[in-house]
Amino acid sequence: MFEEADKIFEQILRIVRQNDIPEEIIVKAYEKAKELHKEQKRKDGQPYINHPVAVALILAKLEFDENVIAGGLLHATIED
Repeated sequence: MFEEADKIFEQILRIVRQNDIPEEIIVKAYEKAKELHKEQKRKDGQPYINHPVAVALILAKLEFDENVIAGGLLHATIED
């Protein structure tokens, strides 16, 4: 169910490690987002978690810090 999101998250971790960004809060945010979105699907049937992970990937590529990347992962959980 989370295969695509997990692959994207691995890309995030590679970028974070290359930029010496602490990853603990990012990993915790990803696990929490997966937990909160586990039953949700987008209209196209894809797991909802793919969206916040894609947002976090963009933020990582832009070299934002760990708090901003974690925020990207969690940005849709407030609605839940």
